[in-house]
Amino acid sequence: MIEILKLELAKLYVDENKKILHIDIISKKYDEQQFITLLDYLKNFWLLAYEAQNKYYMLIDLVNIGFYPLDVYTKIIDILHSLEQIFKKSLHCSCIVIESELTVNILKPILSVYKSVRPVTFINKYEEAIVFFAKSENNLTNV
Repeated sequence: MIEILKLELAKLYVDENKKILHIDIISKKYDEQQFITLLDYLKNFWLLAYEAQNKYYMLIDLVNIGFYPLDVYTKIIDILHSLEQIFKKSLHCSCIVIESELTVNILKPILSVYKSVRPVTFINKYEEAIVFFAKSENNLTNV
């Protein structure tokens, strides 16, 4: 694992062997400056992956997420829109790890505003991500 960023709010790291970018929210307490820093690093990672013609899976762990302000989701949607062309060539698919059904019910309508250009799913644990990543339709080399 290569650690890209570690904050009180979150960690960003990559498993180069499995080509998985991990985004782990590790604090329920929202910090705007750290969140902006996380988004900047995330965007830069994908820009560099695209330039290097690398392809990755993305695993977003929101198990520890607290209640964040609504504008957080607007910022996420904005960055996803800005990366759409890059995702078409560099992102195999994404999994969002959430254990709370309440959190899923809150996030689905918000994230439905963004139509993902690559497959994405909600899961309960890491092992489900590996199964999802292995499906041929979720792999760019098979598209």
